[in-house]
Amino acid sequence: MNTFDLDPIPSRQKNDEGGITISHGWTALSGGLYFGGDHKVLLGDVVMGGLPARMLQLFVGLPWASTVMQAATVKKELEQQLEHASRITAATSDRTSLSRERIASDLKIAREVLKSNSSELVTAQSLDRLSVKISDLSTQTLALEQSLVNATIEISALQSTADADERALRNLRENLVTTAFFNGLLPSCCPRCETAVPKERIRREGEDQSCSLCSEPIMLDSDDPSDAIEEANDRFALSSNALTNAKSLLKQLEFNHKKVETDLKSAKGELDAATKSNAFQQRRDAELVIARLEGALQEHNTPPVGHQPPEDIVLVSIAHDEAKLAFDASKGDLLEKLNQEILRLGNAFGALGLEHIQLSSESRMSVIKGGQKTSFSKLTPGERLRLRIATAIALLRIGQECGVGRHPGLLIIDSPGAEETSESDLASLLQELRKVADETAGLQILVASANAPSVISALGDERCRVAPEGGYVW
Repeated sequence: MNTFDLDPIPSRQKNDEGGITISHGWTALSGGLYFGGDHKVLLGDVVMGGLPARMLQLFVGLPWASTVMQAATVKKELEQQLEHASRITAATSDRTSLSRERIASDLKIAREVLKSNSSELVTAQSLDRLSVKISDLSTQTLALEQSLVNATIEISALQSTADADERALRNLRENLVTTAFFNGLLPSCCPRCETAVPKERIRREGEDQSCSLCSEPIMLDSDDPSDAIEEANDRFALSSNALTNAKSLLKQLEFNHKKVETDLKSAKGELDAATKSNAFQQRRDAELVIARLEGALQEHNTPPVGHQPPEDIVLVSIAHDEAKLAFDASKGDLLEKLNQEILRLGNAFGALGLEHIQLSSESRMSVIKGGQKTSFSKLTPGERLRLRIATAIALLRIGQECGVGRHPGLLIIDSPGAEETSESDLASLLQELRKVADETAGLQILVASANAPSVISALGDERCRVAPEGGYVW
């Protein structure tokens, strides 16, 4: 990545805890430089996360593309966190609703017991014991339910804190890397007028710590960045540990709640059997149960407090929308030049009959061939290979022409003969690639093929490295 001056591409992926930010590095970006397989994707070989579109925007250097990518990732992160918190709140509300229904059902049963009468004899001590047991278990159940609600809310808050600490740690590391990069630059000329910097100024910069461009003193940062990173890392570790402990506590509370509910159900069964044998005690105990359940029902009528949206979601949304407007306003001319260059190169590579190319900033390509409009995916494998190569070279050329491109200029084409119907088609493609490579500054094309004679015939011995029989190329 550093060698080719490429930046990781961020994206968000959903999971059970509100999503996670993924940085696509060399494994994903190298797919945009390698051309092999069945060529189903225009750029790279990963479709998820809008990666082909982001690779297109990165390689050609579309203005505002990087800002839009970063803002979109942060916006999606905040939205997923809010969605996750809303799901937790909804689950808490459902849990409260189920508890309310259960209490209402128990209250209905208790009132029916109050109306019933039985002539069987039951000792007062056994009725009192069962009543006390049910009361204790009901109190434990309600307390555990409230603890579950509080634990769920606490997990949501800890998740937000852990995500914020992780984001702060990541931003701090990126800022330190960026600062170190720019402080390490040694300008050889003025970026405004391109006048060469005198060697005397460069010498004074090293001795007197005065800038070789503007002669102003260079302020050296005396603070150790490792302290800030260690502090941020400690905060993230603490919040992560707190989140893990809270989740463990929630599991234990759920286990205890289930056990107490089972015991409560069993005790109620015993009380029901006992009270049926004594009308007086049945009435007394039922009245106690009714009073307790009515109080519990009143408590569960209070709705849970909803999760508040993150404070910076509005600012992030505005920043994303403004960057997207600037991005859309500036991409038109660049994409039009790109489409024209792809069309020219595609026909030159042998994709005959192409009349029009329409490539969007989302890396979706439609073509008009023989008067009929079709999509990239419906072309033949050979046509898709030619258009993939044409697109990569066009990204390099147009990016260089406009002075904004980031394409490293390396193309690796694996077994191009597999997509050709004749030796002449393969020879024509290779000869045209050789011509384009000679014309384009900074372009390197590596072709790997088992058909050595055809490749040597098209490119010449001086451009080919052939493995000896039974050996390796390198």
